[in-house]
Amino acid sequence: MASTSRRALRLLSLLGSRRLWPLRELADALGCGERTVRRDIETLRGLDYPITTVHGPDGGYRLGAGHTLPPRCCSTTSRPSRSRWPCRPRPARCSAWGTTRRGRW
Repeated sequence: MASTSRRALRLLSLLGSRRLWPLRELADALGCGERTVRRDIETLRGLDYPITTVHGPDGGYRLGAGHTLPPRCCSTTSRPSRSRWPCRPRPARCSAWGTTRRGRW
């Protein structure tokens, strides 16, 4: 079950990174078969992720509009280190000298 969940999260990440993914490329990126990818896509659709199918020779799968990906954040007790799993985004820089809206880095 853990590998299925991990693969489904990886699939969501892949779908969010590019506009369109052919089935063969998704299977290669996930290291599994095409049927497994189809099953995982149906699982994600059952969880209300709008994954659409594009038919035709240049078709594939894409993440539909209107739904955001879940945040990739974990609790402070479950993350291995602060440098590897930052839960808060760094403040945006306001100028080329390294200042932020809250002051210096």
